[in-house]
Amino acid sequence: MSKTVAILGAGFGGLSAALEFAQLKKKLSTDEQFEVVLIDKNDYQLFTPDLYEIASASREITSEEQLKETICLNVSVALGQKSITFLKAEVTGVDTSKQIVSTSKKDVKYDYLLVALGSESFYFGIPGMKENSIGLKQINEATEIRSTIHKLVEKKDNVHVLVCGGGPAGVELAAEMRIACKNSTTGTCPAITIVEGQSTILAPFPVKVQKKVTQRMKVLGVKLKTNFFIAKAEPGKVTSKEGEELSGDLIVWTGGVTASTLLGSTGLQLTKKGQLPTQQTLQTIEMENVFAVGDAAETHIGEEFCPMTGHEAIEQGPVAARNILHHMHGEQMELYRLKKVGYVITMGGKHGIVSFQDKIILTGFIGWAARKWIDFKHFRSVLPFMRACSVWYKGVTIMSKND
Repeated sequence: MSKTVAILGAGFGGLSAALEFAQLKKKLSTDEQFEVVLIDKNDYQLFTPDLYEIASASREITSEEQLKETICLNVSVALGQKSITFLKAEVTGVDTSKQIVSTSKKDVKYDYLLVALGSESFYFGIPGMKENSIGLKQINEATEIRSTIHKLVEKKDNVHVLVCGGGPAGVELAAEMRIACKNSTTGTCPAITIVEGQSTILAPFPVKVQKKVTQRMKVLGVKLKTNFFIAKAEPGKVTSKEGEELSGDLIVWTGGVTASTLLGSTGLQLTKKGQLPTQQTLQTIEMENVFAVGDAAETHIGEEFCPMTGHEAIEQGPVAARNILHHMHGEQMELYRLKKVGYVITMGGKHGIVSFQDKIILTGFIGWAARKWIDFKHFRSVLPFMRACSVWYKGVTIMSKND
């Protein structure tokens, strides 16, 4: 009887695993075939690194559908005629003892489970933050930030936006909002303040990067409020642990993420961050037929953890797919290896900073160009060549209206 692999989530890890399975199935004989079911509530993969572009998009773009088309990659187009079943449905629960995934449409019985459910905003238990801020993890949140800012600027002068979180997402959003506003022909630019609990923005990054980005924020007129640990949030303001208050017409939360709360329904042991602990084979510690990748997994590589990044999820997905097949055939499985490839942070307009293994640092237009090249590489890995070119070009054209 043919075995079934269920993949939960069509994000970076889930879709890369599904595409790897499609390639693996081509090499198998008829009697070795197995079924793969990819499950996601959306029929698209959200390219989350560019959400800040949507949130800060020019007023000239009146169609939200146009914006969504630049970062929502159609799953059916990605899978094409490949031998993968896509089920558009919301996962409502997982029974690992009975090996059943419950969804809003039907139950899916599996032999192997690959959990790739991604992450969601995490508020560190700050009272009122979830209720009084807008996150930046979903497409609807990005469009809400954009529309809210436009409405505020139309109604009043001296609008103030608080971006809570001085990591890459907060920095990119604040910088791009500032560029978009400066180049706008209508309205008054809002004041933008990045609120960060650490002594500097981009705290985990090298000091050289911190200094360059800090200088860029000053040039753009983005204010930095560091050493401000938020104790609570209320409508229109945040308060520090020392009682200091900051007022804002809009509060945006970019301060942290956690694994999907759906992982709790698996009944498996979770880490403090709500992730599934995995072996280096990407199998969960408790069950050899349950694998996890990306933000859903806490994977140790020696003394290090795999970071919660899209790059790691994309790299882990194919390894998990191959290991599931190895397990089916009783073969030795691969060990996932951490790959440090550097990072790119955009800093408003056609300006970015790129670092390779924390050593070579390039800034300016070349940083922005590197980011766009990375974007295209991902689109190409998921979509047919011409479709990837179309999505990438449309995105560059639309988003460059800010510049």
